[in-house]
Amino acid sequence: AYQVITSLAETDKIDSVRLEALRALFRLGAPGVITLATKMVQYETPAVREQAYHVLGWAGDPVRVGHLAKRLRDAEGSRKVELQAALYRLTRRKDLKSERNYQEWAQKHQAATAVAGGKRGTVKIGKRGVIHYRDVGSGPVVIAIGGHHGGDIWAPSLDRLKGTHRVVMIDARGRGQSPLWAAISLDSEIADIEAVRAHLKIGRFTLVAHDDGGFVAAAYAKVHPKSVARLVLVGT
Repeated sequence: AYQVITSLAETDKIDSVRLEALRALFRLGAPGVITLATKMVQYETPAVREQAYHVLGWAGDPVRVGHLAKRLRDAEGSRKVELQAALYRLTRRKDLKSERNYQEWAQKHQAATAVAGGKRGTVKIGKRGVIHYRDVGSGPVVIAIGGHHGGDIWAPSLDRLKGTHRVVMIDARGRGQSPLWAAISLDSEIADIEAVRAHLKIGRFTLVAHDDGGFVAAAYAKVHPKSVARLVLVGT
């Protein structure tokens, strides 16, 4: 399925199809979606570029800073403004202006944020269900959930914590590598998070959520207040 959707994103002649394909890959946490978005910022269609910049900016992968900075040399007008906006979303630094500044920033941050792979595991839910997760680092625990995408989309942002924290990124049912074996409801989402927590024998933790996952995270915290030390909602 990833290959078919990726093909649509790269080659379809209809901009709306290409845009929705990129959104779908992003939400699914598809392998290679960040690399694909880096390629797609070269397209001349503003809507497609904007979506690609959104993916890159939210993912926060510093490796892409170097790639985008190279294009500043020849960029002019609105294209330069778009590039600078994307670079700001990636770095959160307004004082960086030149390609050299961005390249230096990228080199400094790449080593700390390289995806480590970590331990991948599964939790059985009932007779047919299974939830996939990725577990990296050690220290105080952070559990991350998304809205419409798989847990791996958190990797560029949260892998940088692996030196000081243990980060568990969950593929909720029907997203990422976790299959959709039964209907999704707020109760099922809460139960799946709790199943992962219990399986890994985690005590109190910081719960991080994005998009529609924010509603799930808030509901989980209400049902399991003793487990949630902090609640962080991003773009909810």
